[in-house]
Amino acid sequence: MAKRDQVLGNFKAVEKEIERLEAKPAVIYATASKYIPSVGYVAELGSIKEIVKAQKTINEQKSGLDEAAKDLGLSDGDFQEEEATFMGYPIQVWANDIKNRLEEIKSEQRLAKLKAARKTLKKNLSKDDKFELDMGGINDVLSTLDIEEGSN
Repeated sequence: MAKRDQVLGNFKAVEKEIERLEAKPAVIYATASKYIPSVGYVAELGSIKEIVKAQKTINEQKSGLDEAAKDLGLSDGDFQEEEATFMGYPIQVWANDIKNRLEEIKSEQRLAKLKAARKTLKKNLSKDDKFELDMGGINDVLSTLDIEEGSN
């Protein structure tokens, strides 16, 4: 359980993590224009369950290609994994996009939890804590303007 003297430190840590997550660059999906039947666009998948379903579709496509190559008597050297494609993109590109979307969803979930924690922590900041935060922000602004603290 957090103690009164830990609230400000926890608030600062949560703020820092929120800033880090919000500063992450947007992911550009190579497969953005491709709609996976019964799944959707990878960039629009909204849950881990949907991510798993997309990965399952890609896995089935790959295993189907591997099985077809085997049925045709092709050896591993005759059919390279790099040649395996789905809807015009290499399987590995799909896998990377799906993993990237999974990481985005996890970050979104983490961000939501952090924002809830920030709200609770902010309600419990003392007047002194709030003053310290405000003055820290003012000092940051003043330093960018080349104004010394406490100067007249």
